[in-house]
Amino acid sequence: MENTQQSAAPVAQALESIVLAKPAPVAAQQTRAPKAKLAYCILQGYRPMSGAALFAHTAAFIELTGMSSHAVPRATVTQCMGQTAVKHHTRSTYFFDETEKGLIVSAIGKAAFALRHIDPELKAGFIAVLTTGKPDARVLKNPLGIKAL
Repeated sequence: MENTQQSAAPVAQALESIVLAKPAPVAAQQTRAPKAKLAYCILQGYRPMSGAALFAHTAAFIELTGMSSHAVPRATVTQCMGQTAVKHHTRSTYFFDETEKGLIVSAIGKAAFALRHIDPELKAGFIAVLTTGKPDARVLKNPLGIKAL
């Protein structure tokens, strides 16, 4: 009988320590690397006009600005995406809604953008350019096409 109690003692102690252990503070559990933010834009003439590159650029911009969940000043969207794109997405496709604070991706836009195939390498290249201001061979080689916001 003593043998059983002796062998059970370490197991009981281990269980007791697990039960009595304090959970990590909520703030410590939710610590994440800071989210990258838009700091640069690609100038007109250097931005993609169509196809996979255009879809990747749009996806990178929306992700970096958080435009799918909150409004971004119209001037910022126009500077980074171009007047033609803004007009197209607000007046033709209705992918962007206009609010007092700026433009936000509409419900129609969220559905449409979700259906697009986004090349992850192209998107990563645009995110690199838009956050660092440095050319990325995947999407833009000329540093003259980049401007700080």
